[in-house]
Amino acid sequence: AERIECTQGVCENRKVQRQAFVRTRVTDTEGAHSVVMDEDATAGDLVFEYLGEYIFTAEFETRKARRGDGELYFAGVAGAVVVDATRIGGYTRFVNHSCDPNATLELVTVDGLLRPVITLSLGA
Repeated sequence: AERIECTQGVCENRKVQRQAFVRTRVTDTEGAHSVVMDEDATAGDLVFEYLGEYIFTAEFETRKARRGDGELYFAGVAGAVVVDATRIGGYTRFVNHSCDPNATLELVTVDGLLRPVITLSLGA
């Protein structure tokens, strides 16, 4: 789902621009890094922005082939654009896959740029 944020000066709903996210931290879980929330949150709350390098799919495929089975941290943004957090990215790259997720990736438009954010799901 795509969520459109207001641009600065038009309205006050600028959570991504103000980085109004839930407090989170990285912890070690079963030998791997994981991101956990440090405060209560409700469905729809912004947990964090997925940070990294914006690259085209062709470059991403090249990097993926070069890394083989190595660690790969990425999020698809739109069409042919991927956010690669492997080399340039925040701790949010340690969010883990789950078959029973409590969060979803959404795209937020801020100043004309699609930015991936993680939001808490209804089932959390």
